[in-house]
Amino acid sequence: MDSDSRAHKTGMHTDARTDGDRDSNQPVNDTWITTKVKSSLLADTDVAGLDIDVETVNGVVTLSGDVESQAQIDHAKRIAADIEGVTSVDASGLTTASGTGDY
Repeated sequence: MDSDSRAHKTGMHTDARTDGDRDSNQPVNDTWITTKVKSSLLADTDVAGLDIDVETVNGVVTLSGDVESQAQIDHAKRIAADIEGVTSVDASGLTTASGTGDY
C-alpha cells in the first residue's frame, strides 16, 4: 500500500502522459485536423471516405486515393476546407475510376 501511495504522490501518471506527448513529431493541430477531415469524409454518404487518405502538414491537407467521380473530389475538397485550422487543400492525389485506364 505504501508503494501505491508513493507512486501517486510522485505523479507517475503524469510522467506517462508526458512521455506519450513526446512520441509524436507531428503538431497536435495537424493530427486533430487529419482526424477531423477523415471522420467528416467517413460520415458523408456522398464521398467514398474509406478510399481517401488524408495527411496534414502545417494546416495543408493532402487528399489522395481513388473515388468514383469528379463530383466526389470536389465534395471532398469542400469538406476538408471547412475544417477549422485548414489553410489549404491539395486534392491532386485524388483520381477517378474513369481516369485510371484500368478498363
